[in-house]
Amino acid sequence: MRITVKIYADLREYTDGEGTISLGFAEKTRIRDITRYLKIPEKTIKIIMLNGRRAGPDAVVHDGDRVALFPPIAGG
Repeated sequence: MRITVKIYADLREYTDGEGTISLGFAEKTRIRDITRYLKIPEKTIKIIMLNGRRAGPDAVVHDGDRVALFPPIAGG
């Protein structure tokens, strides 16, 4: 299955600056598996979105899903 992962701000250092990547994974893959594959430490991810809705690292992704990963952001 194919999913799209959108990486924001400082987390792009783990994807060589890429903001959006398309990846192939097996069925029943969890978001945690994706972040481990990308070698993004869990502590650096503040917000996870799955198809526009807040999700946790144990959420299962399906073919065509969109995952967005946000670091803690300061400012106002």
